[in-house]
This record gives sequence, C-alpha cells and structure tokens, in this order.
Amino acid sequence: MKTGKFEHVVRSNGQMGFKSVAVLLALVLLLGAVAGGTLAWLLDQTDPVTNTFTAGNIDIDLTETEKDYKIIPGGNDDKNPTVVVNKGSEACWLFVQVKEVNNSITGSEKKYVTYGIADGWTQLGTTENGISVYYREQAALTGDSDSKQSYAVLEDNKVSYSRELTKTEIDELYVKDSNGNVTMEIDTSKQPQIVFKAFAVQKDAASDAESAWGEIADSEKLSATSNP
Repeated sequence: MKTGKFEHVVRSNGQMGFKSVAVLLALVLLLGAVAGGTLAWLLDQTDPVTNTFTAGNIDIDLTETEKDYKIIPGGNDDKNPTVVVNKGSEACWLFVQVKEVNNSITGSEKKYVTYGIADGWTQLGTTENGISVYYREQAALTGDSDSKQSYAVLEDNKVSYSRELTKTEIDELYVKDSNGNVTMEIDTSKQPQIVFKAFAVQKDAASDAESAWGEIADSEKLSATSNP
C-alpha cells in the first residue's frame, strides 16, 4: 500500500513537472522573441529652447558748448553743462560733481563766479573743500519708444559775476611785475574755475543715493587735491 501511494505521487508530480517545463519553454521562447525584436515604447521630444542673455549697460555723456569766459562785474555768461543719458541705458542713480577752484576771494564771502543748480537735482550732503555733489534718479531707457534724456546742470544755463567785485579783486587775477604793478597777463595759477564731472550707478546697486555714491571709487571722484 505504501508502494502504491508512492507511485501515485510520483506520477502526479511527474505530470506537474511536465507542465512546468512546457510553461518555462514557452516563456523562454517569448523572451527570446522580444529580445530579438524591437520594443514599441511610446516616445516624444521637444524642440530646444535657447536662452540668450544680453548685457545691460549705462551710457552717459557730459556736454558743454565751448567758449571763453570773461569776468565783468555785474555781467553773466551762457554756460550749459548738460548730463546726457543715452538710449539703451538701464535705470540708474545719476550724479554730478561741481568743483570750484580759486573762486573764493580772500578775506571776503564773495565769489568771482556765481551760479544756481537746475531744478531736478538734489544736493547730497554738504559742500566740502569747494566740491558739491548733486543727484537724481533716472528710469531705464531700454524701450523701443525711449530716447536719450538730457539734464542741464546750471539754472538757466548761466553763470554770473557779482556787481560788487572791485577792481582790486579783479587785479588779483593778473600777473604783477617786479614793482608790484598789474600787467595785462592773466595769472593762470589764480584763474577761477568751475569743474563738472558726471557719474551713473546702476539703480539696483543701492537703495538710496548715498549708498550709490559710495559705490564709486574715490579715485574717480573729483577731490580737493585732484587736477581740474
């Protein structure tokens, strides 16, 4: 009886083994067919998107009509220093330095040359060593319809000469001979001068004018010791 049961089990297991082998062979054939053929996965792709970066810029000029100036008490002269912000410039802080050289009269509060600053400019700090700084904010000029912007520095584009200037004070500007007499030659070391220099700083570089002015190297600024 034990032998018979054993034989029955063997026959049963033999039949199950045959089916398993058949399934395995079918699976191998299927994998072989797949490996030898091409998989038809779904695919797609996009066109390339190229990001091109251009450089921003700030471009300014300081222009002025050249002419000779002659100090005549009570008179005035046209003088038109102008800061130009050119098209294509980014938003910026705009500055102009004004430096006076030999403009003060010794022993007096008078000056040889007087002037006012045009509207739209705000003084930054106080005047030190004859140097003043003024600023204004400039919007970007990068639009197709934008054009360059020009800003006069001096009020009415003029300088004036005090009517209170005396001949003695005017004579101080001339060379004197060995006897102390005034000649008709101007002493260039004593000539009054008004010097202008403009700067622009990217608006995003600073939150206020004072900080923006600090971004400019001292070596670039007009100073009491720098030449006009």
